Amino acid sequence: MPVALGGARRSGAGRASLQDCIDLFRLRRLVRGGTGGPRGDRLAARGGSGRPAIAGVFTFALFAAGIVGIGLLAVPVLAASGAYALGEALGWTTGLDRQPLDAKAFYVTIAISTLVGVGINFVGLDPIKALFWSAVINGVVAVPLMVIIMLMAMREDVMGDFVLPRALWAIGWLSTATMAVVVAIMFATW
Repeated sequence: MPVALGGARRSGAGRASLQDCIDLFRLRRLVRGGTGGPRGDRLAARGGSGRPAIAGVFTFALFAAGIVGIGLLAVPVLAASGAYALGEALGWTTGLDRQPLDAKAFYVTIAISTLVGVGINFVGLDPIKALFWSAVINGVVAVPLMVIIMLMAMREDVMGDFVLPRALWAIGWLSTATMAVVVAIMFATW
């Protein structure tokens, strides 16, 4: 019997992430004078789009405000998604629709995640190196997780009526094998 993971409550985080991406794209187009596509990217790389930015003299301020605003939107989304993942893995009561006293561990996880994120700014950690190493760790950890997901998704006693069809089974194992090869190449060429 499949287990419901509360997807209805988590869908808000997905919508917020999508909205962040759309906002960043709109901001980029506004600041760059509406250029887009390969030609616009080449022109912008040479120092201009061939026409002034729509925001004029306020371009820098608008761009800075947009980046800060998008960052402020991203922080709670990242903290909440991490809290959902940990809470569901450990069987906690989760949900932003719940009162903090009803989901203490969930809200404490959000608070700790946010404080750690803020604290990283004050310990001299290079954010680009942190981003790089988190991507490396995620790539390495993805392989065993993908194997576990594939093994579970093929079992009727786990998935019930939602067992993977043969085509998705093949695509899933191909993706898992590709990730394993990429990780092996990374270690071999390090």
